[in-house]
Amino acid sequence: MIAPLFIFIWFDFTIACSSRFPIVLVPAFMSSSLHIKSNIPPSVQLPPHCPHQLEGQIWLNLKDGIPLNNTQCFFKYFTPFWNNSNKRFESLDGVQIYYKDFPSIEGISSLGPKEEPIVQRVLRVWYKMIQQLKRIGYKDKKSLFGLGYDWRYADVNYNNWSKKVKEVIESAYILNNKKVMIVTHSLGGPMTLQLLFQLGNSFCEKYIEKIITISAPFIGTIKALRSFLSGETEGVPVNPLLFRDFERNIDSVYQLMPNYQWWNDTILIFNGTSYPASQMNQILNLINETKNYASFVYTNAMNRYPINWIPKVKLHCLYSSGIETEILLNYSTSFDNQPIQTFGDGDGTVSLNSLSFCKTMNLGESINIGKYDHFGIIKAQKTIDYIIEQSCKTT
Repeated sequence: MIAPLFIFIWFDFTIACSSRFPIVLVPAFMSSSLHIKSNIPPSVQLPPHCPHQLEGQIWLNLKDGIPLNNTQCFFKYFTPFWNNSNKRFESLDGVQIYYKDFPSIEGISSLGPKEEPIVQRVLRVWYKMIQQLKRIGYKDKKSLFGLGYDWRYADVNYNNWSKKVKEVIESAYILNNKKVMIVTHSLGGPMTLQLLFQLGNSFCEKYIEKIITISAPFIGTIKALRSFLSGETEGVPVNPLLFRDFERNIDSVYQLMPNYQWWNDTILIFNGTSYPASQMNQILNLINETKNYASFVYTNAMNRYPINWIPKVKLHCLYSSGIETEILLNYSTSFDNQPIQTFGDGDGTVSLNSLSFCKTMNLGESINIGKYDHFGIIKAQKTIDYIIEQSCKTT
């Protein structure tokens, strides 16, 4: 009797929810696989062993040692530079970096190249959730979409991402004859709110059923500030100072810094002087190398959309806690060394005050999933069960 009972339960579950909302997934910082196509002019100087012409996956590609070995080539290709004439970051002349798989889920399911199955298995991000969604009938680019992007930039208008996402949402709505459910992770949350603020409430009311943010850093992270000041390798075994030069030229890092308008606490002690988040511009001006643009980029990032703007759709906010998370950085005399850190509650990457900021917004629900780290939460069965449940529940 066990097997027939199992069949009955599974049959009843799928029939009970035969019509689900189409889902679009918006990934985190560093969580879209990225490709490069370059034809760099001979006049541009590269390290001796770096080719001027290159095509393939650059993030991540362990077979060719990017970024684990060929660090000089990787950072030369991948690091934007500040163009003071048009006031924006730009890629190296002749280099195009892009999310190849848009709007497929392939490039966010795992960050590893298809031809490297072992690496793909190790670098799975959304994989577990995607596989369970597929089992209940979701199909890539028909009812399930991966809105990957060049995560070096947090401006939704970069590379026409906002226009492309708008078209995907409208297409998903028509294909499925149902409103769309947006599921985001980390930076994907603020990116989505920025996008919907631009598109307006009339668009939201027509096309969006609900938004589910997972581990969204609504008012920023101390980790992003440390990345800018002394470098953060995200586990890649290279010198943090190599990453620091890169991170100081990444628009997304500024977007992820503590928001001076909403973060109330002291976040930095340098050479005995304390700096609250309200003095973020003074903090950025401590770095001579970026003094002519860092404050401008940061202020622009903080004002892309009103943090307390409430879209006319329900926001469901999932986060986790119980893991030590940096809340204060103490540098003695130099930013070339890592700081003494003070820790508080959070998910290991984002502190609880930023994760739970969503409680001030137009919430459907706010749920602390439990003790999971920043990336572990999207693999947690509790999270996946909640997404599946919400995919069939009308607001």
